[in-house]
Amino acid sequence: MGLHNRFPIVEWVSERITEDNFEGFDLGHYRSKKPDGLLHPSSHLGCEVEMCHTMDPDIGPKKMDQAQLTTLLVGTLMHSFLTGAWEGSEWEGIEARCEQKMGAGMPKGWQGTADLLLGQFGDGKLSEPEWTLIDYKTIKGANVQYLDPDKPKRGYHMQASSYWHAAKALGYRMNPELCILYIPVSAAPWKQVEPPIAHWADPLPEKEVFGEMRRRSLILKHYLQAKADGLDPLAGVGLDPRYVPKPEQPVQTSKYNKKTKQTEVTEGPSWLVNYCNSPVCVCKGEKKVIAYIDEPEGELL
Repeated sequence: MGLHNRFPIVEWVSERITEDNFEGFDLGHYRSKKPDGLLHPSSHLGCEVEMCHTMDPDIGPKKMDQAQLTTLLVGTLMHSFLTGAWEGSEWEGIEARCEQKMGAGMPKGWQGTADLLLGQFGDGKLSEPEWTLIDYKTIKGANVQYLDPDKPKRGYHMQASSYWHAAKALGYRMNPELCILYIPVSAAPWKQVEPPIAHWADPLPEKEVFGEMRRRSLILKHYLQAKADGLDPLAGVGLDPRYVPKPEQPVQTSKYNKKTKQTEVTEGPSWLVNYCNSPVCVCKGEKKVIAYIDEPEGELL
């Protein structure tokens, strides 16, 4: 074995999969070497505290580990592949506009990128193209079972709706429905559905979506001002309570214990904390039992 070289392939690959080496890929605003200082629907319509922390120059987003970076890279490559497929071919009766910046149609201080806008003439019956907004979401196959077959996830719906209304504000004649396309990057258990999975939905009302975006801009503004004034922006002391960022609320679950014949009510952090980008997340905590409910005999078998 001593005569044969062993190239340090593990170290070489690990060094490639780092945030510093992702130049040229769109990894989101706060993964960029040059943050744009703007809020983004893809990451700032979730936990309000997380939003403020990732935009706080003293905190910023937490560093991603190799597994997270690999997952992010797979999703980025899928987006790039589909963009190349649209832009590398001619499609009769269809115009594809990929990776479109939508900030000019959004509330001030926000920026976002629409994955795909498809212009179609409706079999020649329309005098001008109708544009359909399609947003890609790569997910693990194991997470397919958690998708609601009747509606998209709230956060994704808000994000896609913001792009839809921005496109309309920019002069696009929009299809009244939008599409969120889930693309599993691994096998789904029990083969529940054949991927990809399309969720077609009406966009949420403009007043609701843009109103929430403007409200969050004010929350961030007050957060940064409180820090500049030497106040704790999360404590709320001396601050306008309307603009104090709120963390994710604890989630309650219940489970019947056959041995004790009681229903145990537990409270713990939301599953969303597993995806929190704040290095000082305030929502973390352990699940704990907060109540035991005795079940009347004969009602549960």
